Amino acid sequence: MQIKIPGTLGGFGPGHNSLGLAINKYFEVEVLEAQEHWLVESDSLAFRQNDESNYVVAVATKLAHGLQPHHLKIRSKLDANLGETVAALVAGMELARLVGKAELDLYTEITLAARTFGSGNQATAALLGGVTTSFFEDDEVFASGLATPDYQVLLYYPAEKEAGTTANETMVSRTVAEQYGAAGNMLIAAWQNQQTQLAGRLLERDLLGREPSLELTRIRQAANALDVYGTVFANGMIMTLVAREQSQDLLDVLAYAKDLRGRFELLELAKEGIIIE
Repeated sequence: MQIKIPGTLGGFGPGHNSLGLAINKYFEVEVLEAQEHWLVESDSLAFRQNDESNYVVAVATKLAHGLQPHHLKIRSKLDANLGETVAALVAGMELARLVGKAELDLYTEITLAARTFGSGNQATAALLGGVTTSFFEDDEVFASGLATPDYQVLLYYPAEKEAGTTANETMVSRTVAEQYGAAGNMLIAAWQNQQTQLAGRLLERDLLGREPSLELTRIRQAANALDVYGTVFANGMIMTLVAREQSQDLLDVLAYAKDLRGRFELLELAKEGIIIE
C-alpha cells in the first residue's frame, strides 16, 4: 500500500491563514511487510529516523495504540516551504487509520492538524486537494474546497527567503479586519464566477501594509503587463496563480529578468488530496 500526500502552500491572500492549495509534488509512504520492530527507509532530510522515533510512525502509534510495526519507505519531493511537516502529519494519521484501524474521519484529521499547527489551511488542502479555505477557532474547524479557474502555480524560490508577516503576528484594526473579510468574500465569488483577473487583483491586496520585496514587485510588474494578476507571498516564496493559457508567455517574459537571482518552477494544482494506491 502507498499513501501519497500532496505538497501545500498557505498564508496568502485575504485572511492569510484561511486559504491553502495543493500542488502535484508528493510525500509518499509505502507500507511493506509487518515487522517485529519498526523499520523506516527515508530519503527525507527532515524525517529520516529509521525506527519508531520517525515522526510519521510517532503520529500513527499515538493515534492507534498497539499498531503492528511495519517496514516503511518514505520518499519526499517536499521541504519545509512546500508543507512537508503537514504532509508527514497527515501521512501518520492515514497510517493509523488504514493499518491501525483508528476511527479517523476527514473532519477529525483536519481538526487534529489545526490543533497541531494553529491553522488548518495547509492540512485542509493536503486532505481535500485543489484550493481550499478553512477557519479554526475554539477547537472547531470549518473547511471547504473552492471552485477556481484552471490555474497553474508558478513558484519563485528567492535566493534568500522572503520575510513574511501573517495576520496572526500583526494586530490589525477593526476596519482592516472588515476589509479583509469583504475582500475574502469577493475573492470566493470571483473564483466561483471564473473572473480570473478580479480574483487576482483581490489576491494581491495586502491590507496589512507589508512592503513588497524588490523581487515580488518585479515579478508582479511583469505579470501585470500580461494582464496576469495573483502574485503573492506564500510560505516564504513568491507564488503566481496563472491561467494555463498564459503561463508560457509569463515564463518567456520572466526569462529576460536578469535581476531575479532565484529560480522558477511551474507546477500543477493537485486536484485530489490524499491518494491511496
